[in-house]
Amino acid sequence: MKHFIFVLFFTFFIRSNLMAETSKLDLKPEFQIGAEANFFLELAHSPSSVQGQSRFDFALLQISPEIKVDEKVALYFRFVLAEERSTSEKNYLTELQNAFIRYRDLNHEYWIHELGLIRSAWHNVETEIHDLDFFGDPGRSLARRYGLVAEGDLGYQGHYKKNDKRSWVFGITNGEENKENEKGPNKEVFVGHFFQQQDLIIRIWGSAGRVDRIDTELSDKQRIFLAFQKRFGRSTLGVEGVYAKDSSLDLEANGRFEGITFTELLQPREINTSGYRLDLGYDLSSTQKVILRFDEIRPGSNSKKLQSFETAWIKKESSNLIWGLFIEKTEFGAQHSSQSRQRERARLGIEIVF
Repeated sequence: MKHFIFVLFFTFFIRSNLMAETSKLDLKPEFQIGAEANFFLELAHSPSSVQGQSRFDFALLQISPEIKVDEKVALYFRFVLAEERSTSEKNYLTELQNAFIRYRDLNHEYWIHELGLIRSAWHNVETEIHDLDFFGDPGRSLARRYGLVAEGDLGYQGHYKKNDKRSWVFGITNGEENKENEKGPNKEVFVGHFFQQQDLIIRIWGSAGRVDRIDTELSDKQRIFLAFQKRFGRSTLGVEGVYAKDSSLDLEANGRFEGITFTELLQPREINTSGYRLDLGYDLSSTQKVILRFDEIRPGSNSKKLQSFETAWIKKESSNLIWGLFIEKTEFGAQHSSQSRQRERARLGIEIVF
């Protein structure tokens, strides 16, 4: 599938140039490339002894080329060279996570259309609320931390933005989540509403789909996300809420909720998950901030709930460099996999954006 996407985009690009030459238009595509490196040094007491007590790892290493064909059409790519993974996954595996065509009709300037291996708009706006992404999975939104929204999926995404404060997003994907192996035909529809002004941010997201190769009575996959952030002078209050409905087989197969298992179930069943996050930030200066967080998520029952307490200090050296310290303590539910009940870790993290 990924090779097909490359061929499709390359053919589209060549065809655009041939049409320009034929019509004697002076078409000069613009090429830009962005890059981001997030890495950390960790000291930890973890449920698994596989990783040891200390490590150096990448939270994310990516490059993002962009080709602007003309005022209407642009091609976007996102290559992930390395990212934080569990001990059961291959590390430093380069992959194409996003590759799509973005189209804007000049006669309808409020609309933007994206088609291909798209990146969810929920992920694209996440960093506007969450300041701790560069510390890895624990610092990300609940949706990303626990694998509730794919990093890439084949489909269509439309944006309607009439002003700088309010925008709508909707679309449909095949629901395969950019996996290495094809799972068969599927689908997932979604809609989102984003509101932002100087001191207030509100995000709402909903999606509904089905999971392939599972009993039809247990194949539903639904998501509702809410994110709210309000600034009071130097202080910032944030709230994030999550609701999800999944099959227990799908949760296990995709390693969601930090590799949760349901070995106690005699038969697969539907799992309803609810969770929330509270965070409080305080600006020490124009370049420094401290953040306190608490989050809890319950995949089906109290015996599997996860609770995290997080503290962070971050410093912005420039528009390209941020660094800081991050401390996390996570309590696992009594039946959450075979892991022990507690994880503690401290990270020194650095984010470099080019």
